[in-house]
Amino acid sequence: MISVGGFPEDVILGEDMSVGARSLMAGKHIAYVANATVYHSHNYTPIQEFRRYFDIGVFHASSPWLLKRFGSVGDEGVRFARSEMSYLWRYAPTFIPSAVIRTFAKWCGYKIGRLESHLPLHFKRWCSMYKAYWS
Repeated sequence: MISVGGFPEDVILGEDMSVGARSLMAGKHIAYVANATVYHSHNYTPIQEFRRYFDIGVFHASSPWLLKRFGSVGDEGVRFARSEMSYLWRYAPTFIPSAVIRTFAKWCGYKIGRLESHLPLHFKRWCSMYKAYWS
């Protein structure tokens, strides 16, 4: 990790993605370890989803090299949404309205975050989950 510059301090989030990408570009490997145990979960409201994805959009806008080198996220997002809707249709159709709202919030947040350089600071602070980043 240190050999590729360590965790960047100037990103809103995604420092792990940045290190991983730079490691791959330096010829290093990232391994999937099936027996590793991690518990990581969020129970975000739609507004929190919007804010998180706004920040992800900001990260991608400020790291164009990442998407250029590894590809865009649009196709994967569409695949995930289709998969989620298919699952919910079969097993939990009452959750479909919530999933649609959350997906729309994520999409809007991400798209607006990608445009952050054109937005006023007070609006960026409102949209962001990480308000301190804008200080």
